[in-house]
Amino acid sequence: YKITTAILAGVTGTENFHAKNWRPQLLTVVDTNDVGTPLSNEGLALASQFKGGRGLNMVVSIKHGSFLNPMTFELSQQCNARLKACMEKERLRGFSEVIFTESSFSEAVWSAVMHSGLGPVSPNTVLLSWMADWRRRMNIGQDRQQENIDLSDDGTVSPCSVDEYVATLKGLGLMHRAVCLFKGNKFPRIGDIAPVGSTIDIYWIVDDGGLCLLLSYIISRNPIWRRNVHLQVFAVTTSTKDNPRNIEASVVDFLQQIRINASVHVVNIQGIELADDFRARSNDGCPSSVPIVTIGETLRMDKDDHSCSSESSHDNLFSNFSREK
Repeated sequence: YKITTAILAGVTGTENFHAKNWRPQLLTVVDTNDVGTPLSNEGLALASQFKGGRGLNMVVSIKHGSFLNPMTFELSQQCNARLKACMEKERLRGFSEVIFTESSFSEAVWSAVMHSGLGPVSPNTVLLSWMADWRRRMNIGQDRQQENIDLSDDGTVSPCSVDEYVATLKGLGLMHRAVCLFKGNKFPRIGDIAPVGSTIDIYWIVDDGGLCLLLSYIISRNPIWRRNVHLQVFAVTTSTKDNPRNIEASVVDFLQQIRINASVHVVNIQGIELADDFRARSNDGCPSSVPIVTIGETLRMDKDDHSCSSESSHDNLFSNFSREK
């Protein structure tokens, strides 16, 4: 105990470490039923595969209720024990907590992010599942005001409305936390092996500091993926000023510097409606009111700046990690 507290005290105040040393300290938010069993174990399976990053794993489940009600605390402990058992089944080592609150889903997630962990050993990445029944949740907020809480297909209470979910994501961005959204019904689990010729496709659309590359690389080192999976990087550009060959060469050179083996493809989406969506504005909840820059623009600006050394250019691509710690 004394050694642990001494180490934590020693690293407190040094959270602004070098971007190359960034590792995902993961907070996973899962929906559970009345006894604490996750409605889907895929999120836990993905969180378990991030353990190659040697970061911290924390799992929380948010339920509607109040600890002023009798037996709520006992129920939370029972649900937490069941959630912990499901984590062990997925070989996910970490901490778990079942939170009962009468506040909004957004406030509960933000509070969990801020108060989980100790000092620098706190969540810098939040993993949530995509809202599979988001169309049915569009009016949950109005229904709750009318005391008619919406139920999901399996009969459980939906934890939040669509507006709350979107607000949660915006708030996490403004808190400088990285966000991963898991979408899908099936995901490789413990004991599975990816088929021969499988790929992990990384659509490097905006300058996210290399987060997509890092997380994909960590997953690819897991035994499930290690044997038969190859990384593919799709560098997206939206401008005629971006030369596809130059971008491909720059990405290949960058991957070689950070020792990630991947094939590179350049995708130009100029002229389609989707290209305009990459231009975020301050009123869209963009963190720090900074407009989004595509990876093609970042590489072009780095190449044009001849005064920068190759090492500083390398650090610039990972500069967002220090802000998303």
